[in-house]
Amino acid sequence: MTFEKVNIRGINGKITCTVDKETQRVTNITFANTDILDLSVKVAFSNLNAKMNLVCEDNYKITY
Repeated sequence: MTFEKVNIRGINGKITCTVDKETQRVTNITFANTDILDLSVKVAFSNLNAKMNLVCEDNYKITY
């Protein structure tokens, strides 16, 4: 099996922010991004194309 080609395409992203009601301060921020990986795979004498979604998420806690 050999990977012939990989294409990455971002389809959406979001930022979620949590604000403390009492102090009006930001307490948490989450960055999330969804990408589609198009993989062209060569197996023996055939060409296969595989697609999968990849979700990346980062969380940040803020203290002050």
